[in-house]
Amino acid sequence: MPSVTISNMATDVLESTVVKTDKDKYSFIDPITILMIISITVGIIRIIQECRKDKLKNLSKEGKRDFILQEIRRSSVDPGFITKWRVQRVMKRTLTKEQYKVCSESMFEAFRELGERITEEQVSSLLEYKNV
Repeated sequence: MPSVTISNMATDVLESTVVKTDKDKYSFIDPITILMIISITVGIIRIIQECRKDKLKNLSKEGKRDFILQEIRRSSVDPGFITKWRVQRVMKRTLTKEQYKVCSESMFEAFRELGERITEEQVSSLLEYKNV
């Protein structure tokens, strides 16, 4: 069931964010925050698909998964200015102002770490969740 894997990924991001953030300020850990992180994760996948739609259009389902997996890993190992800006833009649209102010840097780092170690199964779950 893909949502379980996506939920696990979101929980990992949240736990990593909490570790990197001042826990006293981080008082908004709840199921809604997990849903927000899932929304951000799916938003990041949408950005990758939109930016690379010419390369993705002729690929099979497995080819799309492998291509997106490589794009996530490449962007996570060495995120450039545009990558950071796009991810932060998705976070800013999804999180409240207070959440964004308190945890945007640590959450970006948590997403970057997840991207470095993301598996084929996780990417498949994300794509299935997004109905690609």
